[in-house]
Amino acid sequence: MSLLKRSGYDVACAASGEEALRMLGARTLGAARYQVLLTDWQMPNMDGLELCRKVRLEHKKGDVYLIMLTMRTQEHDQLLGLAAGADDYISKGAPAAAILQRLDAARREQTGHGQKAISSATHFSLSGDLS
Repeated sequence: MSLLKRSGYDVACAASGEEALRMLGARTLGAARYQVLLTDWQMPNMDGLELCRKVRLEHKKGDVYLIMLTMRTQEHDQLLGLAAGADDYISKGAPAAAILQRLDAARREQTGHGQKAISSATHFSLSGDLS
């Protein structure tokens, strides 16, 4: 997380997919608007695929840019993530610079909306190269 904060992102963390949905939904009640959701695939109760599907049901494509950051590296998994509504798919082993480039691309996609980011995963951490 500290890498994202040092890079100028306003980051909020959700402990679960359910909490991430609540945080995204709260924006209509005057809360901060999040443009990027960075989620893990594997979470308890609601996995990243289900979270992507639910976000896409509640928010149109341009409202929230979804990035799945996961240990799953198979092409089949990437296709499943994108089919569930993710805009991008990053392997957790990717270098920090690559992740920041993808976030910059997401920010450009959301031009004019600021740069809030929300990370959702119970055990999500930006460790190793990302700290």
